[in-house]
Amino acid sequence: MNPALNAASLSLARVGTNFLSFLLFLAISRAFGPEGTGAYSYAFAIATLASVVISLGADDFGLREYARLAPETRPAFLARLLGAHAGVALLTGAALALLLGGSETAGRSAGMISMLAVYQACFAVVRTLFIPAFVREAMLGPALAELVCRGGANLVALVAIAGFGRSTAEALAVFPLSGLVLVAWAWRSARHFGARPSLRASAASIAGTLRALWSFVAGGILSELYPRVGLLLLPVLAGEAATGYFATAAKFLEVGLLPIYFLGLALYPRLCAEFHSDRGAFAARIGSLARASLLLGALVGCGLLGVVPAILVPLLGPGFEPAIPAMRWVALVVLLESLELAGMRLLMAADRNPARLAAFALGLALNLALDLALIPRFGATGAVLGWALSLVPVLACYAVAARGLLRA
Repeated sequence: MNPALNAASLSLARVGTNFLSFLLFLAISRAFGPEGTGAYSYAFAIATLASVVISLGADDFGLREYARLAPETRPAFLARLLGAHAGVALLTGAALALLLGGSETAGRSAGMISMLAVYQACFAVVRTLFIPAFVREAMLGPALAELVCRGGANLVALVAIAGFGRSTAEALAVFPLSGLVLVAWAWRSARHFGARPSLRASAASIAGTLRALWSFVAGGILSELYPRVGLLLLPVLAGEAATGYFATAAKFLEVGLLPIYFLGLALYPRLCAEFHSDRGAFAARIGSLARASLLLGALVGCGLLGVVPAILVPLLGPGFEPAIPAMRWVALVVLLESLELAGMRLLMAADRNPARLAAFALGLALNLALDLALIPRFGATGAVLGWALSLVPVLACYAVAARGLLRA
């Protein structure tokens, strides 16, 4: 299947899912105001970070390695990945239980965090199970599965809140079930593409896989933590209303970046293969990806800058007018993130994930420092500014690494 068609199918499915997720976000905003929005976004952030640990970065690492392996060795490799998921999921669940019991802020949202954590953990495993389909560039099936299961969960929760006046926690009860259905769908997909998934792997082989995964695990955690630093600090430094304003800006940004993210994902298997087989084709493809990402980022940024501030209050209500200043700075973030997404694919495909990890660690430290300085004064806008400014050294590090690789 053509990479552009793969990117389009994945993007359309995620846009459909995120549109329903956005409608759910809208319903929560209208029913429960900025405070309710902030509480929901905080719970989702905690659950997402837990799922990143469980995912182990195995979708990116696994896709790269699976594409290079001989067909007869692929089932054993997938079994090692699934065994690693299972072991880490148990440890993460125990850590999450300690957090819910020891933190007053998390304890107030324990029900939402628990349900969303199961849902997100299922999605983490699903990405590994869909690796065989992605390597065969058969991405329509995974796209449809996500749209049906994840989109369906958001639709049911939306109807529960908007149509029947249920609380957010009650409405989210469908999410764990949809996650389990998605796992079953992905398991069947892996079998269809000859992977024969199982959990039969020795402790020694799983330990070896975890050692190979360490930079992807750390990189995945930093990647998810990076945009959520403000979300985690805002409830403490500026209150739940400011958290809701920032979450609103981040939601529009998330939707805007989808086509750019999936364009890189669709090209990733080819980049992984070309880096070792045809360095000239690799360099040309990376150049095309960077230019396309930047163009899409500029177009999305203009849309966010010119359109979203005008429709924000009519969509969400007058309580969200203070989110408009933060929204205007999101256009800068999307432009920088479009370059970061292209650089991420370059470094991962070229077996330089530790370099990406070092750049992200630097950016995360700067993001944290800037948020601590800016949030008390500027609230949600300060969190967006911290995010944008901290991306500059990350991109500089990427540029240095890319220049060395493309000269090699």
